[in-house]
Amino acid sequence: GKGLWQKMASNNNNTGGDLKPKVKVPATDIPAELQTIIAEIIPSTDPLDKPTFDPIEYINNMFPSEQSLVNVDAALAKMKTMIGRTDAEILKSVREQVSAGSKGKKNLTEARCCFGKDEDNDWTN
Repeated sequence: GKGLWQKMASNNNNTGGDLKPKVKVPATDIPAELQTIIAEIIPSTDPLDKPTFDPIEYINNMFPSEQSLVNVDAALAKMKTMIGRTDAEILKSVREQVSAGSKGKKNLTEARCCFGKDEDNDWTN
């Protein structure tokens, strides 16, 4: 069956039936081997994570008919919630990395001090 974009395009006589979005989605530059490794490490069932993600197909699945557009506000609210959660996860990860980096630097400094004071031991052997 036709999705909403195709139905709108076929019903529109003013533009010659061309209502497809003018935005081109760039193809992913991530090699297939790396995509496979990422999928193994971080498995996901979210269609947005697929390398073959097609935004038009995704929208058509969410809103298969004009009548289904009554749910657009709920879909937008759900997406905003997902974006908020993702932002929080990113912020948490960044903070953890900064903390780990600071602790690592402190530990390295302490280790250098200890090794510098203990000249009787040859740690290179």
